[in-house]
Amino acid sequence: NYQILGQIQNDGTINVQENIDVHFFTQMHWIERMIPLTYTVQDTEFQVFVDNIDISGYNYKIMDDYYDTNIRIWDADKYVYWDKKYEINYSIYWLIRNFSGMWYSELYRNVVCYDRSNSIQNTQIELTLPKAYTWLTKDDFLITAWYSDKKSIDEFDWEVKRDENKIYITYNKKLDSYNWITLTVRFPNNYFEFDHERQEIEIGRASCRERV
Repeated sequence: NYQILGQIQNDGTINVQENIDVHFFTQMHWIERMIPLTYTVQDTEFQVFVDNIDISGYNYKIMDDYYDTNIRIWDADKYVYWDKKYEINYSIYWLIRNFSGMWYSELYRNVVCYDRSNSIQNTQIELTLPKAYTWLTKDDFLITAWYSDKKSIDEFDWEVKRDENKIYITYNKKLDSYNWITLTVRFPNNYFEFDHERQEIEIGRASCRERV
């Protein structure tokens, strides 16, 4: 089971809590959570930044490269078996982009990534907005999965609810390994208050990563 709770801040930062229930059929030393640091929209690559990583109650190791932050939750001297619960907390910045040449700011993300060798039995996603916004239309709010070309909320078997400051997505069916769920939400350009000074700093961080 996989639950994602995202608290979206006014500057576009998202504080994320992931609750993962894992059933181990064989003895293993760890699980890995790989968080992509790049994504591509209309042939343009964007980079995001992940900070404040914390995993309660377990040893973990963080391995970074340009494309991913890989979190290994493990103990080399212990096996895990049967049922375990993991809580992963982190913040992610610049996942919401302000496209100044258009009318919107956009959240675009594989909220459930494809690089999994395991299936997921139940998926729940809850996004809390920084302030009330009730004007989302079906064109502003799109969801799709794996190789499907369907992009309308009404075309899927899952449940999608929205109120003035939250978005709820529930998928109570098996999501096979290497399949994903992609979410796009578009907001008006004046909805967020972006920190331009911080964005300049992050551009510098991105340049350093590219040089490395």
